[in-house]
Parts: sequence; C-alpha cells; structure tokens
Amino acid sequence: MPQIFDQKKRPLEDLRISLTDRCNFRCSYCMPAGREYQFMPPAHYMQVNEIQRLVSIFYNLGVHKVRLTGGEPLLRKEVSEIVQVIKSEGIEDIALTTNGDRLDKHAQPLKDAGLNRISVSLDAITPEIFYELSGGRGKLDQILKNIRILPKLGYANTKLNAVVKKGTNEQEIIPLIEFAISAGVSIRFIEFMDVGNQNGWDKNEVFTQAQVFDLIHAHYKLIEKVKKLPSQTSNNFLIKGTETTVGVIPSVTQPFCGACSRARLSTNGHMYSCLFCAKGLDLLTPLRNGASDEELKELITNRWSVRTNQYSIERESALESGGNRRPIIEMFQIGG
Repeated sequence: MPQIFDQKKRPLEDLRISLTDRCNFRCSYCMPAGREYQFMPPAHYMQVNEIQRLVSIFYNLGVHKVRLTGGEPLLRKEVSEIVQVIKSEGIEDIALTTNGDRLDKHAQPLKDAGLNRISVSLDAITPEIFYELSGGRGKLDQILKNIRILPKLGYANTKLNAVVKKGTNEQEIIPLIEFAISAGVSIRFIEFMDVGNQNGWDKNEVFTQAQVFDLIHAHYKLIEKVKKLPSQTSNNFLIKGTETTVGVIPSVTQPFCGACSRARLSTNGHMYSCLFCAKGLDLLTPLRNGASDEELKELITNRWSVRTNQYSIERESALESGGNRRPIIEMFQIGG
C-alpha cells in the first residue's frame, strides 16, 4: 500500500476522528467548567457515509489505525455504526477514547461492531478529587464498574489515561495504579499540556515523567520495558507480579514529534496535521460538493507532504518569543 511522507520523512499512518465536539464532563485541562462553549450544529457533523468515504481514502494513503475521539464519542448515537463502516474499509485497529460514563450501554455493541481497544480518561479515583477534576460531572462508582467489565467482554490492552497536574492530583498516581491492577487494565500518566486556549497552562504545574516514575519506584518494581513502536507516545513498563503496564506520556519534557504519524479529523471534517494547529484543511465541503476520491486524495497528499509540525519540540522558543502563544484549535474539537 502506498505511503505519503511529510517534510520530516514522517509517514501518514494513524487517523483520529472526532465524532462530536460536545462532552458531558468539564475537565479542567480540556473544557473547563464555568465557561460558555459554542458547539457545532449536528448538520455540520460528518455523517456516517462521509466518515466511511474519508476513511477509505486515508486507508489507501497508508493509514492502518483509527482512533475515535471527541468531545465524548459515546454521545454520538451512531458510534457503533461508525465503527462497523470503518472496519468494513479494511482498518484492522480501531480504538476509542472515552470518559467511561456510558460504557455500560455501549461496550458490548461496540465490541460486536468491531472495536478493538478502549482507553478511558480517569484522572482521579478519590471521589472528591474526581468530582473537582470532572467539573462536577459523572458518577465515579459507575465509571469504575464500567472499566472492570471491559476485560470480561474481550477488550485487550484496555488503558486508563490520567493527566497529572502538580498540586492537583499527583497523590492519585498510586491509588490509580492499584485500581488498574485490580481491574486487569493498564495505565498511562500524561504530562499536563498546553492544549487548546482554555486551560490556563503553566509549565510550573507540569508533573514530569521523572517525578511520576520516582513515585512509582517507591511502591513497585518495574521490569521489562515494553517494546515501543516509533509512533507510540508513552514509555511503558510492566509492574512485577502483575499483568498491568504503567507508562508516562512525556509530552512536555520529552517531546515525541519526531515520529508523529497522526492526522486528525475534526467533527466537521477538517484535517489537522497537529494537535497544536490553528486551522485545518476542509475536506467535508469538497466531498459534499462532488469531489472525486482522487481529488480528495490529492488534497490530503498535498497538505501532508508540506507538513513540518513539531510544536512540542519548539514549545520553549515559541513561548519565549512573543510571550503569548498563538491561538490553536480546542482539544475537544479534534481529540487528544
């Protein structure tokens, strides 16, 4: 299958698709509570057949992994149908990132449709801290119960994702690992990033990979570094005596832009070549106006072939020059 490469010789291999920009939580690092948000009218969403067609085109350009994101993707009523049509286009690895709140209703239908993997965002396991970090939304007990059913339904490699913010939830690291071990799932901790325009990012609030591992080493023996593919973002280890892996995504202290092979599709069908882009390439309008597959393929190829994005590597100089970072798209519009 042909592949396309950007200016830094990075192939296009992974596609993240935002199914909705809406979310029923208000996590502080993504969509903080107490603010007004302008969400897209449903008429602007990519429809199921439009997602299928674009996935088919991306597949023929070398994409072999798709992750469904949001917002909260389980708010999209056609989510299982979307998984099914993506699978029908030859994509073998389909994953979904969710806050876990609705998995009791969707986990089995999604499995039946062909979903391979699920990642659940869970930043705390202490009820009071979870309540604060989720913006006062969601039922923690139900989410924990939902996570526990995933291995029983046959989901392999289920992961928890926890964003760690210094002074807020670093004390949750060990309790989260304990839960992951008991539930038979793995866990990754993510350095607090300057995504979107809403989260008031401060570098001093980054709890670093080194600090996370210092905490973990005080409680567990880590063995056997899990082999990392070039495009993977986390550094993972097996916890001795368990089947649980623990990892850190060092997005601030050890940027991984050099191997990034991801493109992102926003809810309204705009292609973004980086999480930190301000504008995307509109694919939905030409699709609806009758563009052929070859014309759409050319649009994607032309955009990817000039790609130079490596914001996380350039973060320091970007923030130092000019003081305020330029506006970028919100994370809930294109997923994490």
